[in-house]
Amino acid sequence: MNAFLDAFAWPLALLALVAVPVAAGFARLEVNRRRAARVALGGPVEGARRRDLVPIVSAALLVVAIASAALAFARPRWGTQEIPLEQRGIDVVVVLDISRSMLAEDIPPSRAKASATAINELLTHLQGNRVGLVTFAGTSFSRSPLTLDIETVRTLVTGAQNESSLVRPGSDLGGAVNAALALLDVSDRATTQVILMVTDGEVQDADITAVAGAANKAKARGVRVFGGYAASDQPAALPASSGGTDTTRGQRTPLLALSEQTDAQLRDVAQVPGYAVEFRRLQQTRFAEASRLASVERFQWFAGAALALLVAQYLLPRAATRQPSRGTRRPDFRRSRAGRAAVLTSMVVAMLVLSGCTTLLGTPVYRAVAEGNRLYHEGKYDEALAAYDRALAADPKSAAIAYNRGLALHRLTRYDEAYRETLAAINEATDPALVAQMEYAAGNSAMLLERWDDARLRYISALRINAGDADTKANLEMALTRSGRGQNSMPGDDANDPPSGNGEQNQPPSDQQGPGSPPPGQQPGQPPGQQGPQQPNPGQPGQQGPQQPNQPAQPGDTTAAGDEPAPPTQAEAQAALEAALAALGPEVTREQALRILQLAQQANALNRPARPGAPSGPPPPR
Repeated sequence: MNAFLDAFAWPLALLALVAVPVAAGFARLEVNRRRAARVALGGPVEGARRRDLVPIVSAALLVVAIASAALAFARPRWGTQEIPLEQRGIDVVVVLDISRSMLAEDIPPSRAKASATAINELLTHLQGNRVGLVTFAGTSFSRSPLTLDIETVRTLVTGAQNESSLVRPGSDLGGAVNAALALLDVSDRATTQVILMVTDGEVQDADITAVAGAANKAKARGVRVFGGYAASDQPAALPASSGGTDTTRGQRTPLLALSEQTDAQLRDVAQVPGYAVEFRRLQQTRFAEASRLASVERFQWFAGAALALLVAQYLLPRAATRQPSRGTRRPDFRRSRAGRAAVLTSMVVAMLVLSGCTTLLGTPVYRAVAEGNRLYHEGKYDEALAAYDRALAADPKSAAIAYNRGLALHRLTRYDEAYRETLAAINEATDPALVAQMEYAAGNSAMLLERWDDARLRYISALRINAGDADTKANLEMALTRSGRGQNSMPGDDANDPPSGNGEQNQPPSDQQGPGSPPPGQQPGQPPGQQGPQQPNPGQPGQQGPQQPNQPAQPGDTTAAGDEPAPPTQAEAQAALEAALAALGPEVTREQALRILQLAQQANALNRPARPGAPSGPPPPR
């Protein structure tokens, strides 16, 4: 029985099959009624069987159509197909305080139990990430290395307080951070690594220096230390079962210093599960690729059969109707072309709606995205952001919606949030063209945050996908210059000056993909292929064009003055830039950066049409 039910995605819909014998019974009664009426009116006996055949066949078609529709609703499935899977995430080391002070009950039921509950709830949302565990008091103990086995870590967290005998009494936050950094020091480290420290923060004054040193070490390695404060701000007495009834008081300051110094956050322990959203927005790494077998749904066959049977039933010939009087003719709606067309159209629309094809009306997600796009183009960015938030709540894994949200945040000058949101969208996106737009948008936000190296990496990633984008190359040129890697970075240049222009991004929001939504780049209500209004790109009239820096002679260049080789064509310059981008590894050396800058400037110069009177100077990010 279970095997039979497993063959349907929605087995409760099989209850609709009860309508089949009911419909068959009514059809039988209708045939008998027609036969009795014909006999009572003295109809001809000859050919009675042939005349009964049409209503019998019509009833049979209707009954089978009802059965097919019920089976389609149950979504039958058989056969298997391979579905590709990939595990993407970040490295997270949970640092859990198991010192005696964590037994205080100022946070019910106790600091230790509240911390374990919050961490376990967070682990529920960290599937696909590598997680390690360090417990500490006066000393630290690496309880679990980085692993994808979240359930094992959950078990260790639950029983952590019972293992306090593994560490010395006290509370060494600095040593715990160092132990977590050692756990993160692996050969296959993820792009993003974070530490989550859950503690009451109670440390001795002598340990403050160690905490500051650990924070500096984490910051130097690019590891952010997030905090979970597991205490109240009032003194609390320890229970007698802990070995004494002395008082303890949590200290928020050490945790706050750790999080602020490493560009992270500090939250109360009850809010620790919310870090799952923050971690999802960080740049993720692909840990593994695999595939699994999944059943194939076949409801389309039954839905199509039901529609075909209804059409066949409607097209069966009808007996001619008796006219009321000579010289008059009653129109037979069922036999007219207009009537048939109207009924068939209604059947098709009904089947589409009943089978769940709601694209004609639009899903709630699509409507929210369409509203957000409209508000975005009207300049109501706060309201657009609220609409995107509603759409993202309904579809939290949509890369397109997250990208739209990042664009709205950028317009609101919330550049740091825009950068993180766009990185989260990049982690979820699969369409290369959309990823290139996202990388470009992230680079623009990084430029306005004066994070030149981050902007450079984002623009290079965009050019690896679309090496012919002139705007990206122009912005990369400026990022290289500001980061000190450009050839025209002269002593005395103020690298801290913001880029010229307002820094607004040029791309319109991307529409949500999926059922009921138009493809990216198409605005709601537009036919396919028609683009929405665009803002002027850098390089168009009214915008500043990139300035071409002077090219100094390269080492080993022995070309004599006056005997210069012929300049390359635009296609040759573009090919050289693409080859240089393809040769880049994970780390970009200064020489490679200089070479890319030179090739980008050369390609820009050859690709830019001459515009007399255009002002010089680098363009702002879109």
